[in-house]
Amino acid sequence: MWRVVISLGVTKETETNMDKGRNLQKINEGPHAYHFEYTNIHNQRIALVRLIHLWHQIGFPASILVYGFFFGYGDSQSIIYFPFIGAILSTLIIYFMRKYALNLDQSVIMLYPRIIALELILDYHFYRNYLRIKGAEKKKSEEKTFIEKCEGIKAENTDEVWEQVKRCFEKASFPAHQRGHGILKKAAWCIGVSFWAIAGIDVLFKRGVF
Repeated sequence: MWRVVISLGVTKETETNMDKGRNLQKINEGPHAYHFEYTNIHNQRIALVRLIHLWHQIGFPASILVYGFFFGYGDSQSIIYFPFIGAILSTLIIYFMRKYALNLDQSVIMLYPRIIALELILDYHFYRNYLRIKGAEKKKSEEKTFIEKCEGIKAENTDEVWEQVKRCFEKASFPAHQRGHGILKKAAWCIGVSFWAIAGIDVLFKRGVF
């Protein structure tokens, strides 16, 4: 039986490059996986954002339907406390919906460092410009500051870029309200409070207060 031995030809220089990442000057000399990783991360980001939207599109109507069922059934059967049971359940639905949506939003934020690092490696500007323009709308912009810090990085290989971008990144600089969660939070509060207000007013009417 013949045994085939394949030599990988790994030199000391290659080992050094494998440990430290690829040299930035040689990134564009041939095909590489960084562009595909960049595309996949953006696909992951878009999928998470869509899931956040879907979660709200299901959660808000579901809470209203649950409350409507208990309110209607309680009114038809003259059960005073049923609207309050509906308010409790509907409020819990809204609470867990918002909690899960915020957790998904944090997952989106944790993709930012890798996206920016890959843009620096590949010399892309799509998301850098997006965060810079978004930050230009405010007097003090954490997004713009983060991008400027990252663009000031001096590195010779990809691993150094990644490590320095991670050091520049602060999760607290990207609060949820900057991505539309402020209005969603207000909507959740308005819907939740309306459940309890309607239940309370219904009880007062049935007891002849009004």
